[in-house]
Amino acid sequence: AIVDKSTIGKIEKLDLDVNDYLDRFDSYSFFEKSGDIIMTGPTGANVSDLMILLTKK
Repeated sequence: AIVDKSTIGKIEKLDLDVNDYLDRFDSYSFFEKSGDIIMTGPTGANVSDLMILLTKK
C-alpha cells in the first residue's frame, strides 16, 4: 500500500477503525477499503515488508 496525507482523509470519510484492523492483523482489508493497496501478484514469499520514508529537508 501507499500511505500519504490523503489516506487520513479517506479513512475518516469511510469511518475505518484503524485499531480494529491492527488488532486483527488485517492490513489487506484496511488498505483495500481505503483504495491504497497495491496488488503485485504472487511473489513466492510468505511475508515481505518494505518501508520507505521520504521527508523534505
